[in-house]
Amino acid sequence: MSQSSASIASEEERKDDVPEDTCLCNDLMDRTGPVPTLGRLQEIAATTTCDLCLLLHELADAFQAEEDSLIYLDLPNSGYRTTLEVSFLADMDEDDITLRVFVPPGVESPHPSIRTGTPVSYYSGSAECLELARRWLGECAQHHKDCKVPSDTLMPTRVIDVGGDGRDPVLVETGGRPGQYATLSYCWGKKPQLRTTKETLSAFLEVIPVGELQKTALDALEICRHLGIPYLWIDALCIVQDDENDWLYESARMCDIYSSSALTIAAARSTNARQGVFGYQQYGSREYSQIFLFRGTEVYARKVPVGEHVGNPLAINIASQETGRVAEASWILRPQELPLARRAWTVQERVLSRRVLYYTPQELWWECDSCWACECGRANDAKDGELADDPDNGDSHFDPVREANIGSFGWLRDPGRCKSLTLGQAYKRWAAVVSLFSAGKLTVLSDKLPALSGIAQQFQRCLQARFGVSDEYLAGMWRRDLAQQLLWLIGPYVGRPRLAPYPVECGIPTWSWASVNGVISHAWEEQEDGLDPLFTIREASVNLATSDPTGKISGGQLVLESRVSHGHTLRGVPQPGNILAGLTLLPSGSMVGFYADRPDELHPGGFYTCLEAAGGGNSGADWFMVLTPSRIINGAYERVGFGVVSRLVGDSTKEHMWKDAQIEAVTIV
Repeated sequence: MSQSSASIASEEERKDDVPEDTCLCNDLMDRTGPVPTLGRLQEIAATTTCDLCLLLHELADAFQAEEDSLIYLDLPNSGYRTTLEVSFLADMDEDDITLRVFVPPGVESPHPSIRTGTPVSYYSGSAECLELARRWLGECAQHHKDCKVPSDTLMPTRVIDVGGDGRDPVLVETGGRPGQYATLSYCWGKKPQLRTTKETLSAFLEVIPVGELQKTALDALEICRHLGIPYLWIDALCIVQDDENDWLYESARMCDIYSSSALTIAAARSTNARQGVFGYQQYGSREYSQIFLFRGTEVYARKVPVGEHVGNPLAINIASQETGRVAEASWILRPQELPLARRAWTVQERVLSRRVLYYTPQELWWECDSCWACECGRANDAKDGELADDPDNGDSHFDPVREANIGSFGWLRDPGRCKSLTLGQAYKRWAAVVSLFSAGKLTVLSDKLPALSGIAQQFQRCLQARFGVSDEYLAGMWRRDLAQQLLWLIGPYVGRPRLAPYPVECGIPTWSWASVNGVISHAWEEQEDGLDPLFTIREASVNLATSDPTGKISGGQLVLESRVSHGHTLRGVPQPGNILAGLTLLPSGSMVGFYADRPDELHPGGFYTCLEAAGGGNSGADWFMVLTPSRIINGAYERVGFGVVSRLVGDSTKEHMWKDAQIEAVTIV
């Protein structure tokens, strides 16, 4: 926090001629002097007639500032501070308080330093929130060239006519005609919800029973009606849930469904379809925001959240951003705060949508290909609730978080965006999408590849349009970059249980990251130019289970040629929550560590094979795959982990590992 403080009132601006020894404002005029304390403010408040001092005292009392707090006043500047901020700082911890003091739009300020801000509504279903959403959408549709949805956009197979003016909603079969529609991104939850089935399809084409709809669907319909969007797509109602052929066909079209929608409504706060889109907002609560009478005008004071908006679904660690980490990984950092961020299907819903309106527990958020904004205005340099300025026009200050997120997936949807992107960088961004996706949960394990299918299709189109490259999709990876993408491992992650048995019924080969349930990272992530693969790919193929080359598969095999050593024994099975295992290298007895893909499948009595995978990079580490004989195909192997021999271990361990190794062609299934 900046502490370049000054008095918020000059002598001329004071209403009364207050003696210096009874006015805190005088103390704050000279920044070379001691910083005033809350105790000093309390003494002054008992006798002063200075209305500014009395306002500060009211703020401290209302928000329960700590007794030993120091007081700082920060004036508006050309950066993110658009109005007066008052800080009560004691221990530099979560109990410290910083307040933004402002007047709402349309109200004349009683003081030059108290400027216009945006109040946050207590309830996100309020008329004010609906109007803000309407204004955001209108500004985007009218002024953001990168967010335009073509007027001849074809609608999905089925949409919901949102009704209104006495009409009930009804399911509509579009016949592929053009039209404007919204999409809903939400958590289903475990409790039943109204769904379209073979039995109910014909009835829903006549009318959808409003009394049986869950609150999330009802709220989304209300939003659409207020925004003037005539149709809404909800997966539970627009896909025939007990018709496998319909489900496979529609799931393969997710790319077009979300990228062509006028708006995606994200019920980010809700864990299930019954909780609704709307809810009470923390930043509009009395704990966070209060109104004070100052010089005859109602003035708002609202807490500034610790960090970059605790509830922001796009929040990123700025330090990581400044070291070049891309925005696609943002949700991994805060999955516990937003139920929607814990759902794997949500990833492609966010990535493919041109515009997303987020309903979070804290406030309303907006993301589109041109800007991002929040209800309180802290995310951007907004005035009177308007969206942020175009980041390319040079009028706004540089904010690494905002710059990272504006159009963070625009490069994927529009080949004309991010022109400096190279082919190698595009593949690295795919790996970042994989990390983001793998952090989400799936109720049905066999949905793993279908839930990523839309992004895969769009990435394939992006490669062709941007680079003229035709690439083959192989169980979540790409053939042209396969050597780097095979260097995956389950990375460190705090937030949910990450380890689960191999879903054999899903038909995903063990050499693919999609065969494990855990957050995926890659060995080369800290290496700008990647690692040097030490194997040769002789064959890589998958068996498609449907006509969608990015959808379900029923198996696959990989043939790698590299140095291979056999007969190593497991040195302890990892405990729950711990992915690090060890191998005893025979006959030397040396030990090496590896990240276990599926710890439950490791057996202390078994023998394991190591395949030399990659080397080089800044760390000087050598990476290897850990294999075990296949349970399905004789003579083949399954991958069970990925290990590293670091520079700290020394050359002797490497020598022991590969002493009797031979170059072999190994089949992995």
